[in-house]
Formats: sequence, structure tokens, C-alpha cells
Amino acid sequence: MRLCSVSITIFILLFSCHALANESSNDTTTKVSAEGKTLMIYRNLFKVKRKEHIAAVQKLLLNNKVAKRAQLITIMLGSIVKTIEHAMERLKQHDLSDPDVFPSDPEVRDAMSQILENTALFTDLMVRFPSVARPLYGKNKKVWKPQMRKAIDFCHQNPVYEGDYQVLLHNLQQELGIGIADPTYNNPFVINPDAIEENTSEERKMLYNEAKRKKKLKDKKKKKGSPRLSRSDL
Repeated sequence: MRLCSVSITIFILLFSCHALANESSNDTTTKVSAEGKTLMIYRNLFKVKRKEHIAAVQKLLLNNKVAKRAQLITIMLGSIVKTIEHAMERLKQHDLSDPDVFPSDPEVRDAMSQILENTALFTDLMVRFPSVARPLYGKNKKVWKPQMRKAIDFCHQNPVYEGDYQVLLHNLQQELGIGIADPTYNNPFVINPDAIEENTSEERKMLYNEAKRKKKLKDKKKKKGSPRLSRSDL
């Protein structure tokens, strides 16, 4: 009788452990799934923001008033550095020790997005308008360089910055003299700063995807509007 009682007790313990293990596994899967979904949503939002950035750059390029354009770029670069600095200060209050975990806290995500998005826009301006941006950076180097170094490091570790966005960071590092100098790096806009026909690799990719989308939509409309044979024609 005692042996039977012990066996039942062991069975109950094993069953309880198995149930707890399954519950823990389900909780982990749900958490990972939620984090993955949040990351996926923000990646799409980041792509939309990048389109807005490129549109803003194209608008600056179309501005024929050189002095006015230079003034706008100066204001934008200064504002971006301040925005990144404030966002960095906000993030100091939160634990971001695991770069692979995408934050679920709206306040953290907001500060993080300000760093990710403004670093990308800062790169656009530095690369696209070197005749204005480089001298301005030289004047503010003592303040801007350490701040942008932190921003670059933050973006490097963030899962949003992958693929072409890593190239973006590489270009910014070369422009700011941060990290190892790449002897093969060349900024085509130094020679022809007002060349609208020149596009960065990211811009070319966006233009290609947009053209592809429009062609697909056009083909779909054409197919939908094509005449069909009626039964009498058959």
C-alpha cells in the first residue's frame, strides 16, 4: 500500500512539473511572438519614414536658392543632434542591456525611434550635401562627434538596422571620421553636389520597388478590364 502511495505521489509531481514546463514554454513563445510582431511593425514604419526622408532630401535638391538651402540644412543638422542627445538621456532610465529584445514600452520605443530615424536623416544630409555639411560638422566636431558615435553604436546594435541600413551607418562613419577609415569609400556628391539624377543605393532600391509596385497595379487593372468571351461567343 505504501509503495502504491509513493508511486501516485511521484506521478502527481511529474505531471505538475510537466504542466509548469509547458506553461513556461507557452509564456516564452507568446513573449517572443509579441516582441517579433512589434519589431516587424516598427520595421515597416521605419521604411515609411525613410521614404519621407528621401522625399525631403529631393525637395532640398530642387531648391535653387543655395543660401536658403544651406540655412535649412544647418538648422536640420543642429536639431537632429539635439534630438538624439535628448533621446539618449531618456533611455538612460531604462534597461536596454539585451539589444535583441525589442522594447514594448511606448516611451522607450519613442526615444529609440528618434535615435534610429534621426541618425538615418543625419546621414542623408551629410552624404547628399557635403559642401554644406562637412564644414558645419568641422565647426561642431567636439560636440557632434561623440554624440553621433553613441548614435551609430546604438543603431549598430539595434535589430532594425540590418542590410542596407548597415551600409548607411558605414557611410556616416566615413563622413564623420569615426572608426576605421575605408580607403575605398567615395562620396559621389562631393564632385556634383546638385546632381538629382545621382541616387544612393537605398534610393535606387526604393525607386525600383515603387516602379515594380506601379507596374503590378497597372497589369492588374489591365487584366481586370480586358473583355471576356460570353457564352454566345463560344
